[in-house]
Amino acid sequence: MLKILDYIFPGKARLKREMEELRKEVKPLSEHLIPWEGEELELMSLIHAERKVKSAFESSVTGIISSIYHEHMIAYQWKKLPALGGDFQIIVANTAKYRYEYVIKGGKTSFYVDDKFLGELRKDNKLYLSKNRVLGSIEQKTNSEWWPIFFNQQLVGSLVNIQKAREVNPRAFQLQRGITSDGELVFLSFAIFKIIDTTRRMKKLPFH
Repeated sequence: MLKILDYIFPGKARLKREMEELRKEVKPLSEHLIPWEGEELELMSLIHAERKVKSAFESSVTGIISSIYHEHMIAYQWKKLPALGGDFQIIVANTAKYRYEYVIKGGKTSFYVDDKFLGELRKDNKLYLSKNRVLGSIEQKTNSEWWPIFFNQQLVGSLVNIQKAREVNPRAFQLQRGITSDGELVFLSFAIFKIIDTTRRMKKLPFH
């Protein structure tokens, strides 16, 4: 696995407590997640087996994302935290193998995988491991059918343009053959975030 940094949240204790609470809320949804890796990633769909939207002071969206065969693959919750000041948002997303977490503030998103810092996604759609080192990127063009995702400047796969997907049971991923475990990890970190961040803005999902 990538040599990634220790798990460090921005300094507020409240944020740490909120993340711990979110983990507890997502855990029951994760009980029936199926294991998947390698070519099985291409079974991922955009279908939500369960989806709950709460619009209040602390808005949240909870869901389970399924395979094209309706098997549970990802359990997640997105939550907005206005009490922390600014535009704080957090996401916890579990697969059978990893826990992906995201902290969003001020147009930047910190990616974490199993208590490790992976990188910071900035407005240019590049994931920075440090100030100037780019670990990966995504080309998110409005009119494209697929959004290519890169690791160390190499194409590792593509995520379907979620805003254009209108098929029944659409496949979410296209993967390059022979990608490394590190490339897969970066690909999934991007793809899971983009699926959750895009669909949570939709009042009704157009795919089923």
